[in-house]
Amino acid sequence: MKVFRVVLVSLIFASIAVMGAQSQQTPSRNARSAGNEGFVTLRGNTHPLARPETDQGAASDELEVSRVLLVLKRAPDKAATLSQLLIDLQTSTSTSYHRWLTPGEFGERFGPSKSDVEALKGWLGASGFQVNHVSQGRMAIEFSGTAGMIRQAFHTEIHKFAVNGVERLANASDPQIPNYLVLLCYK
Repeated sequence: MKVFRVVLVSLIFASIAVMGAQSQQTPSRNARSAGNEGFVTLRGNTHPLARPETDQGAASDELEVSRVLLVLKRAPDKAATLSQLLIDLQTSTSTSYHRWLTPGEFGERFGPSKSDVEALKGWLGASGFQVNHVSQGRMAIEFSGTAGMIRQAFHTEIHKFAVNGVERLANASDPQIPNYLVLLCYK
């Protein structure tokens, strides 16, 4: 069975603006212990071909789902700094001209902190998933589990879709994550 290259969520950094609009206070990094157990829906994270007219129903909870990507989005301040660096790398009068970064350096400067990545890995592990790989730039976490684990952890079901005569799998709705995962990324 073919699977959509499921990029399940653009997590955390994309949601900061949503949370900031909902609250004028800077939340505690320890939001989980503060009893904040609500969820945030990550809009725009359902594949465009996963439409009701092609939906063939939910996949079995036991279905093994491998190579799921948790794709992170940069915080606005880091995105702005990266945009400036990209300009500087190409400007011959800049002190950064052609001073390319290794993937590790890129992750250090423009990715989430190591502790934030560890918190995400911890949440995935506590949800039963196997974390397979974290990109060197720290912007993607690859993990595996079952459709049932995805349903429980992300509050979305994996469905079968008939697309151009081929059965595909994808999340049927935008996923949700616990508020504390969004809140931990406030700096």
